[in-house]
Amino acid sequence: NFSTLFRSLSASHILEFMKCIMLEKKIILISSDVRKFCHVCMTMFRLIQPLEWGHILIPFLPEPLIEFLEAPVPFIIGILRSSAENLYKQNKMPACKEMVVIDLDYDKINKIEDIPDLPKKSGSIL
Repeated sequence: NFSTLFRSLSASHILEFMKCIMLEKKIILISSDVRKFCHVCMTMFRLIQPLEWGHILIPFLPEPLIEFLEAPVPFIIGILRSSAENLYKQNKMPACKEMVVIDLDYDKINKIEDIPDLPKKSGSIL
């Protein structure tokens, strides 16, 4: 069901998310609804077929295991809004140029490094 994805993110942010997956970025999904992480991840994986995400996927990461956000490999990890807010308050949210934070509740994407644009011909088709 694609409805959760399209209610959570605009079309341009869905394309940004897809580019982050293709570029094997470290992706953090933030929401107050745990189910939303799973629905959005599974939908994105259906959209990139026949390609597959071959890295770490943790649809919901409990706060006591938050150190996994410092993994040196690409990942997609969902964390609750309350956990993210605690990390920001304590200044413990990891930051690196490969990390992208996608807020599913407010349709926002925060990235340190610019993500390259799609080629003009391919981008116009999408």
